[in-house]
Amino acid sequence: MATGHHPFLVGGSPHYIQAVVDNLEIPAIAPQPDLRAELEARSLEDLLKQLEELDPHSAAVIDRNNRRRVMRALEVCLISGRPFSEQRKVAAPLYTSLLLGIHWPREVLYRRIDLRVDERMRQGMVEEVQRLLDEGVSHERLEALGLEYRFISRWLRGDFASEAEMVERLKYAIHDFTRRQLTWFRRDKRIVWIEGNDVEGAEKLIQEFLSLKTRPTTPLSGLPSVSRSER
Repeated sequence: MATGHHPFLVGGSPHYIQAVVDNLEIPAIAPQPDLRAELEARSLEDLLKQLEELDPHSAAVIDRNNRRRVMRALEVCLISGRPFSEQRKVAAPLYTSLLLGIHWPREVLYRRIDLRVDERMRQGMVEEVQRLLDEGVSHERLEALGLEYRFISRWLRGDFASEAEMVERLKYAIHDFTRRQLTWFRRDKRIVWIEGNDVEGAEKLIQEFLSLKTRPTTPLSGLPSVSRSER
C-alpha cells in the first residue's frame, strides 16, 4: 500500500472477500420500495423457492436465513431480468493478493464453532441483544445482523423452549452455514490451503509472497480465514 504497510483481510463472507481481492462490481439496481413491500409480505420459504428458480447459484450460497439478503437477490433478478449471480462481475484487480485458506478436520471445526458460541454466551450475548431491543432495535432488524442475533432474538420472543435449546439450534445453524461457505471457496483452485495449526507454513508462504520481485497480475482469490493482499 502507499504507506508501506501490508494489510491482512480476515473474513468472513465470501462476497466481502471477493469484492476486495477481485474488485467485484455490484449490480447497480436501486432499491424498489413497492417490490420490497410485496416480497416482505411473503414467507421466507416462498422467497427462497423463487430465488432457486431464477438464480440457483445465488440460492446455493446465500445465507438462507437472512431475509434481507434473499430479498435483495430477488429484487435484482426481478428488476433486471437476469440472475443476480451473473451481474457480480470481476473488474481489473486493484491489488496483488495472496489468499490463505485454513483447513480443519470437520470434527475439530465444529468443536471450535461450539466453543466460540459458548464463550459468546458467557460474555453476555443474550444481555447485549436484550439491551438492543430495549433501546428500540426491532426483532426484524436483529434478524438481519447474523445468526447469533437472529437466534437469540427468536428465543427472547418465545420461539424456543429454553436457552439451551436455542444455543444447540444456533450451533447446528452455524455448522450448516460453514459447510456451504466451504463448498463455495473450494471451487476456487487458486486458494492456498494450510492446516489449521501450521503457523510456520503460513508464515513461510507470506514471506515468500512478500519477497517476490515480480507480482502476478491476477489476484489469488478468497477464503474466510486469513487473506493477505497488497497494492
